[in-house]
Amino acid sequence: MTPLAPDRPTISRCINTPHVVGLVVQAFEWCNYTGGNGRRQKPHQCLSLTLTVTQVILNLKKTIQGISVANRAQDWFKQAERDLEQAKASRTEGRHEWACFASQQAAENAVKALHLSLGQEAWGHIISRLLSDLPVEVPTELVEKGRVLDNFYVPTRYANGHPEGAPFEHYGPLQSSQAVQYAGEIIEFVRHQMA
Repeated sequence: MTPLAPDRPTISRCINTPHVVGLVVQAFEWCNYTGGNGRRQKPHQCLSLTLTVTQVILNLKKTIQGISVANRAQDWFKQAERDLEQAKASRTEGRHEWACFASQQAAENAVKALHLSLGQEAWGHIISRLLSDLPVEVPTELVEKGRVLDNFYVPTRYANGHPEGAPFEHYGPLQSSQAVQYAGEIIEFVRHQMA
């Protein structure tokens, strides 16, 4: 039997993820739920649910065996580059709030690409945390730049992200230029690490 590549998670490790374990526990609890009347669920309903959970696990097994987690890293990185292009276009067109948000997305997607290329999963949208959680040395200055970009995730899109005014009224060329620059630096760091 050929051993799995180091960037490929083992089947047992993935089956033991909180989502799958939670699904199995919920199915078991549901099958044993009496609803206060002392009777359990009907056997055919439990069988149906058990088959569904089993199918989810089998599909997960097929996915793990057929696709390396690291193979998606390039997809995430390509999207990061495209997001940065969008940020630059939005800045040029004077849509500074969108330039800031697209910059945040570019950096987030790039860092997630690096996590995947290193065989890790990455969750969340906080760039500074995603950078800090990398198993490679990340310059402190880059983490701080990620922290600046973190501020553009919600308030650039939602009016309730500010005490008053629409989001576009709070962002100008200074913020969008800085956001595009910082996202570009993070993307270059990731490109170098993935090379």
